[in-house]
Amino acid sequence: MTHPKTRGRRVALALAAVLAAGVVLPAWAAEPGAIKRVTLSSGGLAELMRTLPVARGGEVSFEVPIEQVDDVLKSLVVIGGAARVSSFSLGGAAPVEETFRRMPFSAEDLTGLPSLLGRLGGVAVEVKGAGAPLSGTVLGVSTRQGADGAQTPVLAVVADTGEVTDVPLAPGVLVRILDDGVRAKIAEASAALGRAKAEGSRTITLKLDGPAGGTADIAYVVAAPLWKSAYRVVADGATGTARLQAWAVLENATGETWDDVALTLVSGAPVTLRQRLFERYWRERPDVPVDVAGVAEPRPDEGAMGAGGSARAAKESRGRLVDMEAAPPPMALAAPAPMAEMAYADVADVQAATGSEGDLAATFAIDAPVDLAAGDTLSVPILDASVEAERVALFQAGATGPHPLAALRLVNGTGASLPPGILTIFDAADGHLGDAQLLGSAPGESRLVSFALDRKVRILREEEPLRSLVRVKSVDGALSAEFRSRIRTTYRIEGAADGPRKAVVEHAKRPGWDFSGATVEGETETVRRLTADVPAGGSALIEAVDERLDEEVIALDDAEPDLVLSWASELSDPAQKAALSDLASARREIANIEARIEEADARRDAIADEQARIRANLAAVPEGSALARGYLDDLTAQEAELDAIRAARPDLDARLRAQREAAAEALRRL
Repeated sequence: MTHPKTRGRRVALALAAVLAAGVVLPAWAAEPGAIKRVTLSSGGLAELMRTLPVARGGEVSFEVPIEQVDDVLKSLVVIGGAARVSSFSLGGAAPVEETFRRMPFSAEDLTGLPSLLGRLGGVAVEVKGAGAPLSGTVLGVSTRQGADGAQTPVLAVVADTGEVTDVPLAPGVLVRILDDGVRAKIAEASAALGRAKAEGSRTITLKLDGPAGGTADIAYVVAAPLWKSAYRVVADGATGTARLQAWAVLENATGETWDDVALTLVSGAPVTLRQRLFERYWRERPDVPVDVAGVAEPRPDEGAMGAGGSARAAKESRGRLVDMEAAPPPMALAAPAPMAEMAYADVADVQAATGSEGDLAATFAIDAPVDLAAGDTLSVPILDASVEAERVALFQAGATGPHPLAALRLVNGTGASLPPGILTIFDAADGHLGDAQLLGSAPGESRLVSFALDRKVRILREEEPLRSLVRVKSVDGALSAEFRSRIRTTYRIEGAADGPRKAVVEHAKRPGWDFSGATVEGETETVRRLTADVPAGGSALIEAVDERLDEEVIALDDAEPDLVLSWASELSDPAQKAALSDLASARREIANIEARIEEADARRDAIADEQARIRANLAAVPEGSALARGYLDDLTAQEAELDAIRAARPDLDARLRAQREAAAEALRRL
C-alpha cells in the first residue's frame, strides 16, 4: 500500500537481534543506494540495509543524518561479497573548530565589529563614516562611557601620518581590512560557519579491498521509534475458542521514502547501548611550569610514599570519564488503528506475516514488499490464528469492590511469542465488549485479559485469623513455645441470575506461609488462582487456609506463672500440661521466697542504719541516765530481731534451692 509523503524522524534496528532470530529475507530488488531492507526491533532500534554501487577505487559512499553517525560508527557491516573492508571515513565532527584553529580570531569574535577589531591589532585598515576617511594600523578596541552613562566602543588607530587617534565605532562607521591575507581568513571562517549551520548530514565513504564495479550490501543499526502491537480478539463462547489477529503499528522515521522495502519486525528484549563516537575527547594533562630558576629548589623529605601514592598519581593522570547519554524512554502504546467493519461470527482473513520463534526473540517477516512515505504510519497484520479462549469472572480483592472482572483466559497456541500490546475484545454474537492489555506471552502460556466489570456477580471476602499453641519445649534452659498462626479466608460467590459463570479468585500469596484448601489452577509470583463453577442464579464457596509456625523463646526467669498456666490450658498432651503446671507452681514459690528474702534483707539494712543512729546518740547522753538506758533497751531488742533474721535465712535459701530445682526438673520434662 502507498501512503502520502510527509517529513519524519529516522528509524533503525538491531542487527544482533535479526541474526539471533535467524531471519531469512526475500531478495527483493531495490534501487542502488536506497533502503532495501528494514528490520524494526522492540528495543527501539532498526537495522537498515542498502545496496550501493562500488565506484572506481573500490569506494562506496552514502549519506546519513548527523544524529545517526554515532550508531553507524558503532554497527556498520558489509554483507557478502569477496571484497574486504579496509576502512571508512566521513567529514569530521568539528570542521569549524579545525578552521578557527588556524585563525587569529574565534567564531565568537565574528559576531560584532568591536570584538573582531580587538583581535586584529597591527592590521592595516581604512575607516569611513566618522569624519574624513582614515587609513592606519589597528592598535586595539576599548570602551568609553558617555555623559549619559552609555558605553561606546572606541577603535585606537595609528594613522599613516603617524598620529594616534580614537575612532568611536558608532552606527554607520565602516572599516575596510586592507590586508589581503586577513580578508581571506575572515572569508574562509565565515564560509565554514555557514556550512556548519546548513549541514545536517555526513557522507560516509567505505574503502573496499577488491575488484571495482558491481554493488555492495551494507547494514547498520540506528535508533527508531518502537513498533506497537494492537490485537483484535473475537471470542466464541460456544466453541471455547477465539479468533486472534495481531497488527503492528510502525512509523517510517528514516527521512526517506520506502519503495518495495523488505520489512521484518522483531519482538524481544535486547540490550541497547549508545556511545558518542563522533565527538572528540581530549585527555587532560597536568600543566608543568617552565624551569626559569636554573637549579630546582630542594624539597623537604616527606618520608617514603605510601602504597596509595602511585595509585593516586595514576588517577590524577587519567582523563575524565564522559557520561553516556541515557537512551530515550520507551514510547507509550498508541491506540490501535481503526478497524474495518466485520461480521463477528466470521472475521475476514488477513495477510499475516511469516512468524518464527528464536531463542531470544519472535520474528515476523512481512510477506509482501512495503511502500511507505517518510514520516507516515503503517499498520500491517502479523498474526491471524484460532486460539483456546475461556470466559471467566476474575476477582481481585480490593481492586473492583464486590464485583469481579469479565476476562478471557487466552492460551497462546500460535507457536510464537506474542509481543505486549493492547487488545480490543469482541464477542461473536454481541460485538464489542471492551479493551484489555496483553503484557506478552510465550508459546503455550495462558493469560487472563480483563475487559469489563461483571456487575451481575458478587463475591464477598471474609477473613478469620486464629492462633493456637502447638507445643512447649525446653531449649538451653529456656522455654520455647511453638504457635500455629492460621488465616482462613472465605470467598462467598453469588452468581448471575441469567447464566452460569466460572469464577477465578486471585488469592494473595503470603511469603513463608503454607497454603491449603481450594484447588489451585494456576498462579503468578504474587497470587494463587482458585476456581469455582457457579450455576445460574446459584452460589458457590471457596475456602483458602494460610498457616505458619511461629516460635517464642523466653528465659526461665521471665516465665511468669500465669503465662505458663495459660499455655498449659491450651495443650492437649497430659505430660506437657503436668510439667507446665509444676513449672508454674515452682515459679510462684520461687517468687514468694525471693520476696521474703528481699524483705528480710531490707529489714536488716534498716536495723543497721537505726543502730548506727542510736550509738551516736548514746555517746552524747550521760551514762546511766534514763535516756541512755532506753537506748540500750532498743539496741538489745534490735539485736534479738537480727538474730531471728539470721536464723531464718538458711531455711529460706534451702527452700529457694529446692524450688529452683523443681522448676528445672519440670523444664527437663518438657
